Amino acid sequence: MSVEVIIPSLRQGEVERLVLSLLLQTQVPDVVTVVSNETQPFSAGDRTAVRLLRFSSEEYCIGEYDVTLRQNVGVFSSECGVVIIQGDDQIAPATMVEDSLAALEGKEYVWGNHRLLSDLGGRGVEDVLRMTSSEGLSRENPTPPALHGHYSCYGGMFVTRTEFIREFGAFDMACHCRHANEDQQLGYRLMRKRGENSVLIHEPPFSWHDIALREGRESRSTRDTWLEPERNGCGQGSHDLFDETIADLHFTTCRRCTYSAYVGVKEALFRDDPLIRYRPEAVQTSSVWL
Repeated sequence: MSVEVIIPSLRQGEVERLVLSLLLQTQVPDVVTVVSNETQPFSAGDRTAVRLLRFSSEEYCIGEYDVTLRQNVGVFSSECGVVIIQGDDQIAPATMVEDSLAALEGKEYVWGNHRLLSDLGGRGVEDVLRMTSSEGLSRENPTPPALHGHYSCYGGMFVTRTEFIREFGAFDMACHCRHANEDQQLGYRLMRKRGENSVLIHEPPFSWHDIALREGRESRSTRDTWLEPERNGCGQGSHDLFDETIADLHFTTCRRCTYSAYVGVKEALFRDDPLIRYRPEAVQTSSVWL
């Protein structure tokens, strides 16, 4: 089955090293898609099809903590049977794609683990590819494979059959403009669909991430390397906001642009069905092939 790796991105150097790690996989994906209006073209060799997926919309706010939108844009644009989502500040171990497909056998989706390394950005990609999982710290305790709560679900290591996740509703647009809980909310909905009270976090697959996240602080592998986002709205601090009720939840919405963000307690987002389904027809895309 064909495989596409989707990378929602606001970075340059970090996403280039992730793409390099994907091109050096034991099973190279059929397509690698970087969903970004900001990442500039770079050399990607010729081992697989790599593209920058540009997107625009008159309905959805772009550039304001819009990872929910970018993940959905990638999922709904894919022509492959399986999609693997990766965070743009990670490095994929050499067998990540192979392990993802093995774990997905007989399943509709898989949540993978992260292995944490200090100073990930200071290590060469080929050096990281040679490392074993035991050389890093497991993001989750107990170490996967193990049952966890839905708050252990991270979209940076998520594998799913494309048609299944589209029909399920993918990432809930109620989480748009938050950059928080979009993955855990999806994990909760999938857990509830199965009638379960826990989530199996797999390892393998896993992906390498910076240990600074484990310590609860930002580093150069987190938000301070974000590129300035291209926006279709007013921008942070300049919105003309008013309160609005959508799907019985409290949002603040801009009178002048498409910005609208949920501002209540996060637990209210966790329901069995998507509150606001993504509408792919409301987004225009174009591909820049590298």
